[in-house]
Amino acid sequence: MDWFAYEVSLIEEETISFINESFKKLSSAEAAFGLFKKFKHVRSRKCINAEMMRRFQDILAQFTREVETESSNQLSEYSCQSSILGITV
Repeated sequence: MDWFAYEVSLIEEETISFINESFKKLSSAEAAFGLFKKFKHVRSRKCINAEMMRRFQDILAQFTREVETESSNQLSEYSCQSSILGITV
């Protein structure tokens, strides 16, 4: 029985490593969320589900950064256009 528990723990470690490597290769929150949705339909053990929740938190953080960057870019573009037109913002 110890052998079985050991083998299960190895598989869990390999699965978590696979999940982490899969998410590292993604370039956007949208792509990461798409991958997350595919993984979430797979029934898995508690430790793997916990790892997926950590990835979900990372996805939300990345999404927030992307939105902030886009907002900043939009504001910079608006300010640039306003100064060209002589409009004070």
